[in-house]
Amino acid sequence: VTDWNILYVGDIVSASTTAQGIIEVATSAEWNTWTDATRALSPDGFAGSNFGIRYISASLNGTTALTTSDKAYFRIPSAITGMNLVSVSATLGTGASWSSSSGVPTFTVKNVTDGNQMLSTSLTVDASEYTSATAATPAVINTSFDDVVTDDLIEIACTVAGTGVTYAVVTLWFQLP
Repeated sequence: VTDWNILYVGDIVSASTTAQGIIEVATSAEWNTWTDATRALSPDGFAGSNFGIRYISASLNGTTALTTSDKAYFRIPSAITGMNLVSVSATLGTGASWSSSSGVPTFTVKNVTDGNQMLSTSLTVDASEYTSATAATPAVINTSFDDVVTDDLIEIACTVAGTGVTYAVVTLWFQLP
């Protein structure tokens, strides 16, 4: 070999949108903040970031009062196969209106295909609240049964209706492990 390209430490420059150079790979946490213009994101980092989350929402009722007979079903699409359930949330009514005047609306999430409950502690919305975000007892995902594959049938069921609840919507958040 007669022509060697020797790179000295002083010759290393940072990459930018207009110049070639060396880049640092960002973590998922750095990507989530949207504050770093000098790092790149790997596919694994993207999958682990907020942008790698897929959401599915299901409505259990509309203008009629929620009952323990209300259920919603959906099948897992191929875009979510291999992902895990990482979070759940529920909303009731249209803001503060139509939340439960008494009782704690409670929801289960079951992978019917596998026959397993995906939550070890059910999803709840406290009386007079319209979101599960402030629930006194937060939902807990059963990590032994949180994974899904294409065409798994998922059931969201109301087990406690509360009083006067309309527009109950449960959202499931999925992400690659």
